[in-house]
Amino acid sequence: MTDISESGRIGAIESRVAILEAQTTFSTGRLDRAEGKLDTFSERITRLEERIAHLPTKEQVIKIALGMLAAITAIIALQGKIQTLLGL
Repeated sequence: MTDISESGRIGAIESRVAILEAQTTFSTGRLDRAEGKLDTFSERITRLEERIAHLPTKEQVIKIALGMLAAITAIIALQGKIQTLLGL
């Protein structure tokens, strides 16, 4: 009688192993697709990091804005002299 119960246990274990193998095979394909997507994401992140490296810093933006403000102020302040120089 122990042989029958033992063979039943072995059969149950084999069926469980078969189910796990099927799930593993299914999961492996999904993991391969996910890995391919991660590769494209890492490439995109690398390109974005390169683009960000070329953006101006906050200090540079402030310097540009102040320079433009100074130029506009100078044009307004010297408007009369510029008009006489150009003959307008």
